[in-house]
Order: sequence, then C-alpha cells, then structure tokens
Amino acid sequence: MKYLKHILLCCSFFILLLCLIPAQAQASKYTYNIEKYDVSLRVTPQNTYEITEKLTVNFKTEHHGIYRRIPLENEVGRDDGSRSIIHAFTAIVNSLVNDIISPIIGLFFNADFSDVVIQIGDEDTTLTGRYNYTVSYQYHMGNDVLPDMDEFYFNIIGPGWQDTTISNVTFTIQIPGAFDEENLGMTSGV
Repeated sequence: MKYLKHILLCCSFFILLLCLIPAQAQASKYTYNIEKYDVSLRVTPQNTYEITEKLTVNFKTEHHGIYRRIPLENEVGRDDGSRSIIHAFTAIVNSLVNDIISPIIGLFFNADFSDVVIQIGDEDTTLTGRYNYTVSYQYHMGNDVLPDMDEFYFNIIGPGWQDTTISNVTFTIQIPGAFDEENLGMTSGV
C-alpha cells in the first residue's frame, strides 16, 4: 500500500508536468506576448460603445508594431435560443505608444469585410522589448434588436489574437442608468 501511494504521487506529478510543458512551449513559440490587456468601455444611451484598450506588449523579436482586428459583425446566441447578427460601425479615435501619439500606418478591411484592421506603429522603426499601446475607438452597435429588454453585447478581447498569448485581462464597463443586477449575465468562449 505504501508503494501504491508513491506510484500515484509520481504519476500525478508526471501528468501535471505533461500538462505544463505544452503551455510553456506554446507561449514560447510566439514572437510577442501581451502581458497586460485592460479595457474600459462606456455605453451611451444611443447604443454606442466608447472603448479604450491599454496593452502592454513584449516583443521578443523585431516588430514594427501591432495589428488590432475589430469585428464589424457579431452573431449573438441567447439562452432562449434566439439569435441575432449585429452589424457595427467602428470609428477610430486615436492610438498611443508609450503615451506618445502613434501613427496608424494601416487601416483596412479584411477580405470579407467582417473586420476593420488597425496597424499601429512605424514602418521605419523596429521594436523589441516592452511597449504600452493605447487604442481608443467607438463601436456603433445600431438599433437595439430586442423590444422587451436592453442588451449589451461585446467581446472584451475578441478574435484576432491568434499570433500571441494574453497573460492578464482586466475590464470596466460603464452602463448608462440603473439596471437590475439580478438580470446580469456574462458568457465566455474561445
């Protein structure tokens, strides 16, 4: 029985080690990492989201900056089985790198017009090490599609970060007016 405990302990340690190795290998395969990602979001009564994202990015190899992909279309699935497709319009307000106004050297749509892509940086300057990025924009959600309730829907991080890892995420959401906290729900996904 004494040996069985040692064998189980060794097996548990080995399984834990196997789980940690792929995570470390995956983190090291990227050429940059987002070490901190903070999102402040203010919802206006007109269903416009005023968003400021602050990112601390650590470039392990030379880069010219970052690309931020913002979806222009979101499909919302609800608990009652209903679905909606939200078409949003994005207006870029500004971008900062290390608290200095940074040029947006590219602003374009991807091939199927589902995202606007912002390229922040300088094509003549390469970066390595840690840099702080601030991106501010407005996200116009259009008319509220639910007649019986107000709906807030937004991917805090969203897609488009497949080429990096994100270590620390914080967010603040400011809603106009009072709301019933009992009816508040959050979802998460990949």
